[in-house]
Amino acid sequence: MSRLLLILILSTLLSFVAQAKDVKLKWKPIPGAKKYKIQISNTDTFEKTIFEKTLETNQHLKDLKSGIYYLRVQAIDANNIYGTWSSPFKLVVTAPIKPIESEAKPESIGMEQVQTQWSAPQEAAPKYLVKVIKDGKEIETKQTSDPQIDFKPKSKGHYEVKVQAAFENYFGPPVTVKKYVVNERTPIKNLNSQKTVAFNWEPVKNAKKYKIELFKTNSRSPASNNKPYMVIETEDPKAALGKLPPGQYVASVSTDTLTPVTEYSFDIKKEKPVEFEKVDLKFHYNVRSIDYYTRVHEAGKSSSTNTVGGEFGFEANMQLSNSAFGLRVEGAWGNLLIEQQLISFNELKFSASYKWSIAREFYNTEITPFFGARAWSMPIVIRSGGSSDNNLQVLAPTFAGPILGFDVLHPLSSKWALFSRFQVSMPLTHSNLTNDGLNSPLEPTVNGKVELGVKYALKNNYRLFAMLGMQGDHFRYYTSNGAQGNNSSGETTAEISSTNASVGLEVTDGAGEFSNLESPKFEKFSEFDLSMRYLLSPMSYRAYLAEVAQSSQGGGGNGAQANPRFDGAFSGNIELETRGYFPGSKHGMRLMAGWGGYTYNNLTISYPEYFAQWAYRFNLDQSKAFRFNNYFGFRSWQVPIVTIDNSPQGQHFFSHNPQLLGLAETFEVTYALSSSWKLKLSAELSVPILATNRDSVVDKIKPEYMSYRADFNIIKSFSNDLSMGAAIGYKADRLNYVPLNSFNNISSTAELSAPLVGVFGVYSF
Repeated sequence: MSRLLLILILSTLLSFVAQAKDVKLKWKPIPGAKKYKIQISNTDTFEKTIFEKTLETNQHLKDLKSGIYYLRVQAIDANNIYGTWSSPFKLVVTAPIKPIESEAKPESIGMEQVQTQWSAPQEAAPKYLVKVIKDGKEIETKQTSDPQIDFKPKSKGHYEVKVQAAFENYFGPPVTVKKYVVNERTPIKNLNSQKTVAFNWEPVKNAKKYKIELFKTNSRSPASNNKPYMVIETEDPKAALGKLPPGQYVASVSTDTLTPVTEYSFDIKKEKPVEFEKVDLKFHYNVRSIDYYTRVHEAGKSSSTNTVGGEFGFEANMQLSNSAFGLRVEGAWGNLLIEQQLISFNELKFSASYKWSIAREFYNTEITPFFGARAWSMPIVIRSGGSSDNNLQVLAPTFAGPILGFDVLHPLSSKWALFSRFQVSMPLTHSNLTNDGLNSPLEPTVNGKVELGVKYALKNNYRLFAMLGMQGDHFRYYTSNGAQGNNSSGETTAEISSTNASVGLEVTDGAGEFSNLESPKFEKFSEFDLSMRYLLSPMSYRAYLAEVAQSSQGGGGNGAQANPRFDGAFSGNIELETRGYFPGSKHGMRLMAGWGGYTYNNLTISYPEYFAQWAYRFNLDQSKAFRFNNYFGFRSWQVPIVTIDNSPQGQHFFSHNPQLLGLAETFEVTYALSSSWKLKLSAELSVPILATNRDSVVDKIKPEYMSYRADFNIIKSFSNDLSMGAAIGYKADRLNYVPLNSFNNISSTAELSAPLVGVFGVYSF
């Protein structure tokens, strides 16, 4: 009996692969055997067993973890005589695999890429063997370490995805994790939220009724456990779904005799004139080797030097949906070392662009012309006396004017590309307007910039770039005491020419490679608001010059009148603001640029300000009527320092506009009176951290004084996209600074305050 038992066991127990948990062990029954003894070990020598048991049947259910085991069986007859042990049987136990869905229902999909997932076991498998079967025939096999695969059906049919878990080089039994029914979907194009969705299909023989199930899904594949967005039954082979909200849809048509008959896929877009399809961001650091020159002819004063500078910059390119047009925003912040003084400068550009591609079999180039407006600061450094006098005066007006240029991108391979840029700009106005010689119009001059560089594509959406270029900024104006064009003694000129070298990182909206210049979409702002407001205010200006008060007691000073106050000034301000929130998120961004000015006693002073803040919003007390928005980030603005020189020739005003950079936080509470009327209360605080454009007045600033602004708004919505409103409020910009050559580090203050009245419009994309 022993020999017979051994032969029978050897013919049955060779090797086997099973899944973990309850493993069923079974062998052929042996004639004459009344009992069986089974042993399980981790080695084929059975020096140490992990399980041993005597059974009265030829099978046993054992809970085993994934691993490699060896087992053997010994028969026992009615006289309790033991037979010979069988040869070791190798058992490989793999991790258990289960479908994510409890019922393996076929899912209806179209011929697009789909993702199939299965539940990852607690004892994770090192890899899985996946087989895609179509109509009973295996068409694709692949191995993966993740519990999911992507595949794209190429034709209609019934598909089945089977997965086997691995342990070392052994694969467990196949488990069906998903079934699909693939049909050719008919696309419906050019739909938006204002168009009625309707379609028809070929009649089905003997069909008395049709059922249309509409699924709204981002994956464009209605999962079997997803509830339909809409269900319609009709006796005619046509359907009218009406107007639908924006989103991605799949419509499945079925009958009681055939499921599905056909399917349709379509996108509903919000009807709006502007939609950004892609957004590219660039960040760079630029080193400049600079030749600087300035000259005031009437005073015989001049300054020139060779120096270096550096700047940080960013660029955002936003491409409009289904269009070659786009928008571009550029900014830079840097420093120049001129006459042993560290002078900061900034630059901001807004422009519209047009992307033009030239594609040939072996040639692919992208040319992007752009046109817009540029605002930038440029220092004027002059000596107050002779060439040996070290007493310097520094002005850094902010200029504004149009800009025109174009970019060229030429790929050399999928990783490398050449890039070049050419631009020209013209200053038309500036911010430091005074009655002492800067209030005359600028003479038209052309500023230029040329750059050439290379870009290298990294993984995912990133590119590195390096650039070399040349840039020239200069302006020329005539003082109020000279006849423009006729009296050169009233002329002032300033020039900055530089050689630039920059490196940076570009984050593209799509693949970073250059093999295809048309990049795919990726997640963008789900909400994007653009608002413009105009504010009017009678202003009050006051400055307390501490060093002047000290000089009246026998000290020195700058000769300015103490405590100047102007209560009859008048101001106007234009603000352009954008806000965007990420899809399904409470977070977003806020950017604001403003340009204003005030006039007093024939003195006009203009000042820019910029905000860049991170946004966060939520509903108060789970109420949709109250909404709270918080914005935190940076603000750059100017607080003018006006001094009065009571010289024998008459009273002269001087305006010094240091550019401030600091932290800013904005709070907003909005209450919806109805679907079309809203009330909004906002408060804004900002504190300066550092001052740029430091000149002969400002030595350093102190952050003791905060600037603030509060306003109340009433808003009327005319549609889902357009709103208008009116605002009333109060604003105070305050600066506490230490003047140059002050006594005992005594600080001075300047404050610009005003009530605000304005109107604004908001357009939501």
